[in-house]
Amino acid sequence: MYEKYNLEYTSSGYQMANTYEKNANNETVSTTTHVVEIDFSATTPRSDQYRIETFWMDPGDGSPMLTWDASETSVLTYDGFVGYGAFYYNHGFIDSQGDEYMMWLNGTDRAPALRTGVFTLAQTASNTPANLYVDSPHPSSLGPPERIMVTSEITNALDFIPQSTEITWTLMGPNGEVLGNHTEEIGFLSSYTWEFLLDEEVPFGAVELLVESSVETNINQNTEVRMSYNGFTCYATLSNDCNQEP
Repeated sequence: MYEKYNLEYTSSGYQMANTYEKNANNETVSTTTHVVEIDFSATTPRSDQYRIETFWMDPGDGSPMLTWDASETSVLTYDGFVGYGAFYYNHGFIDSQGDEYMMWLNGTDRAPALRTGVFTLAQTASNTPANLYVDSPHPSSLGPPERIMVTSEITNALDFIPQSTEITWTLMGPNGEVLGNHTEEIGFLSSYTWEFLLDEEVPFGAVELLVESSVETNINQNTEVRMSYNGFTCYATLSNDCNQEP
């Protein structure tokens, strides 16, 4: 196949971060996702006897394989990556002689399509800080995130009764286990940001960041939990075993 075509294409949106803004009731109020685009416009046959007939894309997220008539377009797009995870993605084309090109021939060394999940929560002048629930990775994900990153800023805001408060953050795993916690005393009109990184034995499943205040006082909260798939590969000795049939 490689000797038959001058193979050249561009791609975008292959590894991105989907963002989900939540409110205090754990409702998703805003979502930002991204489109994968593969452009084969620069791929040309080395002989007039060869002709690409069909382009295809297998998202690897459980949805059906997508196909495009090559006489109509050479640009492949997919906007269906929702949630987050690492997906057993592949794309390619079939030519007029029935020969097929595919990006990944096996699973051992492929780079999956990645979607990091970023979950955010903001509150202003709330007597009770809300918890941030982080949904589980996509069920078709090849594995858990490479790391979980928490950044949570709490401000002890203006109130009728000036007082300090103790804020306790607890990151709970999918089986009720404590993945990390911290307590900090925050003075009146002061702020503190808890930053936490988990990059070993990261579980697969939903997590929840519990935020508790020792007293009722006006709290401002800006919290982000990032379920990062950056660096996720299918090298079994280094990361994950993704050796499936293409």
